[in-house]
Amino acid sequence: MSELAIMRDWPSSLIEIAEVIGPGATLNLVDAFRGTDYCYIPHQAGPEHKIVQAIGPTAAAKLIERYRGEKLYLPVLAVTRHRKRLIATAEGKTSEVAVMFGVSARWVREVRQASRPDDRQIDMFHPDEDPAADQ
Repeated sequence: MSELAIMRDWPSSLIEIAEVIGPGATLNLVDAFRGTDYCYIPHQAGPEHKIVQAIGPTAAAKLIERYRGEKLYLPVLAVTRHRKRLIATAEGKTSEVAVMFGVSARWVREVRQASRPDDRQIDMFHPDEDPAADQ
């Protein structure tokens, strides 16, 4: 999957961060600061710093170089939606996908079930089907 496809529907604030450190590191950063609206970027960070632990020293150095002294807004909801999309389209057994994304097998089943189209619903916008014709 290309980086552009991964970042589809991301808010601009996350895309800007991903352009500096990459989409994977951006997802890890959001995960590390889940539950907070902002992440303060220090002027320097040692190996024990939460940012370095979350995204690694190379990505952390890039992030600090670009955003030092700033608070970054990290919208968690966008990443959650993205992760659900990836889980829904991931190939493999439920247990394999769960391990890949660090979630429970039950969550994978729920996400996959919710992403399937409901055959009982008609497609209101499909021009080839006329529900009145079935009567």
